[in-house]
Amino acid sequence: LRSEASNLKEELKKTQAALKAVPPPVDTTAFQQQADMLRSELNTAKKKASQLESELSQRTQALQQMKSDLQGHEIQMEHLKQASAVSEKRFKEAEAASVSIESFSVRKVYLRRGTDNRPLCMPE
Repeated sequence: LRSEASNLKEELKKTQAALKAVPPPVDTTAFQQQADMLRSELNTAKKKASQLESELSQRTQALQQMKSDLQGHEIQMEHLKQASAVSEKRFKEAEAASVSIESFSVRKVYLRRGTDNRPLCMPE
């Protein structure tokens, strides 16, 4: 019995020494508050990033629409230039034909009058 009691006392001393060696519990409240604050800041930053991403997407779509509109206007301008060139050519042809007709009419008058080799009116 004595040896058993002695063994128990020895074990009790070891246990008490081990308990004394364990540090007291650490107050984690400050760390927890800081972690909560950082989580909150992270969530706020994520929401802001999401809003900015959405805004960027909208602006990108608007720019793409503007680009498409500009390309459409460029195509219209090219068609108008071509139509203008064709109209200009036809106008010049009509003008040339008109001068030719005037010239013909002046010659006719000249021949009818039989004047001294001068037409009554000069073609332009």
